[in-house]
Amino acid sequence: MELEQLFNSNYSLYIFFYLFGFISIYLIDKYIFPQENSTEKIYIIQESIEDKKNLNKKKFSKYINHLSKIDKYYIVIGLGGVGSKVVMDLIRAGVQRLKVIDYDLVTLSSLNRHAFAKRSDVGKFKSDLIKEYCTKTRPDIIIESIEKPLLKENLEKFLLFPETPDVIIDCIDDLNTKADLYKFCFLRKLKLFSSMGAGGKCDPTSIRFAKFNEIKGEILSKRLKYQVRKKMKEEIDILNDKNNLVPDFECVYSVEKNKRDLAELDEDKKENVDQFRTNFNERVRSLPVFACMPSSFGHCLGSLSI
Repeated sequence: MELEQLFNSNYSLYIFFYLFGFISIYLIDKYIFPQENSTEKIYIIQESIEDKKNLNKKKFSKYINHLSKIDKYYIVIGLGGVGSKVVMDLIRAGVQRLKVIDYDLVTLSSLNRHAFAKRSDVGKFKSDLIKEYCTKTRPDIIIESIEKPLLKENLEKFLLFPETPDVIIDCIDDLNTKADLYKFCFLRKLKLFSSMGAGGKCDPTSIRFAKFNEIKGEILSKRLKYQVRKKMKEEIDILNDKNNLVPDFECVYSVEKNKRDLAELDEDKKENVDQFRTNFNERVRSLPVFACMPSSFGHCLGSLSI
């Protein structure tokens, strides 16, 4: 009986303090710290959200108006680690008209350096992927994508139609195609900015700007100069200066000494290397690429061209 009385008394105290606390909180809430009506509070929150939306619309409108001042027509050739970063900078800086050219597909190896590619994009054309990204980011942009290789036969068609570009940016890997492009742009006095090799490099402080005919200590430029001179001599008669066979295009390059070798071929590829080449005679073996270097090349090239 004593235990039962004790239990009942404790239970009564528990109910008493619970009700006392509840009533105290209610009275404090109502008379000491009165709150706004919940309906009014929701309305104020919604009104605040709408104000922010309208403010963002005004800001976006001003941003678009600002971007529309950069009315230049750019062509970017090669949309890998370097080229995709160039495109990113151009569209965010405000370039309104753009053509992108690349016949290559997004691969798993592209994912460590490509500006836009995701795992789900593997197998897509890089040019189509970039066009899709650009139109989502900048609905006002006028962009054309070409998923075909740039060859000597189609240079004029791809680069001069429907109109002559203000700027061409070269991010091509293939040496022969690069040399054809240099010759074409030099003879037609087109404004070209070019990237040398970023593969196998890992020191961003080694990046430099220079005119192509002034670059020293860079392997790709040395080989490219030989190719360009060779192609220029084919049409030496139409050149004003017969001694100047090396164009003076602005270039981004690295003075870092490349100590990395080309990747080893698999055993099944060694016996017949040509079988694994693309239709456009690009190399089968590739250099390892440190993701930060093509990004740095691309940002420098984009900034330099703007």
